[in-house]
Amino acid sequence: MSCLGALALLSACADDPQPKAIATQSRHVSPPAVPAPVLPEGTFDQDRARQSLGAAQAARQAGQLPEARRQAEAAVDAWPADPGAWQALAEICQAGGDQACRRQADFFKAKVDYANTLPTRAAVLGFQTIAEEPDGTAGSGITYDRKSHDSAARLWAFYNAQDSLKNRRDMPDSEGPSFSERYPYAPAILVIGVVAGVLTEANSLAGK
Repeated sequence: MSCLGALALLSACADDPQPKAIATQSRHVSPPAVPAPVLPEGTFDQDRARQSLGAAQAARQAGQLPEARRQAEAAVDAWPADPGAWQALAEICQAGGDQACRRQADFFKAKVDYANTLPTRAAVLGFQTIAEEPDGTAGSGITYDRKSHDSAARLWAFYNAQDSLKNRRDMPDSEGPSFSERYPYAPAILVIGVVAGVLTEANSLAGK
């Protein structure tokens, strides 16, 4: 599937989307590149997300729905690519009677489920599109507002960070391994060769 196809499926398009680029017969004007939001280091922490999700489930079982929701929201903030955290948030919102919260959590769970099957760059573009939709735009079962835009922007930043990490891992080492790394036994062999040469010369002189 092309990135454009993935982007169309991931983003919840408006019923009457506004064009973001102008195409003419003479030239095509692409939208300017927009950098992803940069969040503070340590914003995304999978271990912290797991702890918050466990606390949310424990609070829900204890009937403490406000605390359960707070912890579930902390879980999706710490690791927004976890569909299980979004699912837990949806269920807690449903139990608390907040249907708008439940719909948004269901919406982002579905988007994350799909985004996790895509190349990270396609996921970045998909959540960027959602984050840039105007307030009041109809999505898949929700209407975009400040909260949904904040969630989309956080996911945009998350997948962009993951994409950057992947690019760094995939980048070949321009310098390559050093001589000693490539040939770890070369120094020892060189020393042995020199010693052997000296001994041979000494034996030759002694024979004379």
